[in-house]
Amino acid sequence: MKANKVKFSALLLLMAVVLSSWTTTKLPPEDLAAKQEIQELEFRFAQSLDTKDWELANKLFTDEVKTDFSAYGIPAKPMKKNDLIGLYKYSFRNEKMITEHIYSNFLIEVKGKTATCRFNFVGNHFVKGLEGGDEFYLYGQYNDKLQQTANGWKISERTLTIFYTKGNGAMLK
Repeated sequence: MKANKVKFSALLLLMAVVLSSWTTTKLPPEDLAAKQEIQELEFRFAQSLDTKDWELANKLFTDEVKTDFSAYGIPAKPMKKNDLIGLYKYSFRNEKMITEHIYSNFLIEVKGKTATCRFNFVGNHFVKGLEGGDEFYLYGQYNDKLQQTANGWKISERTLTIFYTKGNGAMLK
């Protein structure tokens, strides 16, 4: 019994050391600001999809973007920003489509004027009365690389990972 108390006390001490190192590690204010800007950029992208605001989406990417949507059947390749936005625009071309994109679990690392951002998402897509079903759900993750420019942070690389889909995926094709 005494050996268990010693092990438990050692475990508590180790946890306290780890937790204190987490709470005492401070990021420079510019990194904290960059992380906030990057997260807001990603949220603006979700809003651009849900409102079909392609002008807004166009402001969020560098002129050329390395893409990997092979998880969705689109080969990895560099794309001009306008072609990338055109791909999204085409997928959301149905005027009756209502979407809701929810983002979570952001992991953002800033290194000077470059950053990485990985986050999970759920894309809910609805088209009432569509042949084949009026709902499509896409659960996945984006892994982005970003560059800081004179006009703020921009996505320069985007990789899509799909965890799960349900429903009529044909509505986005």
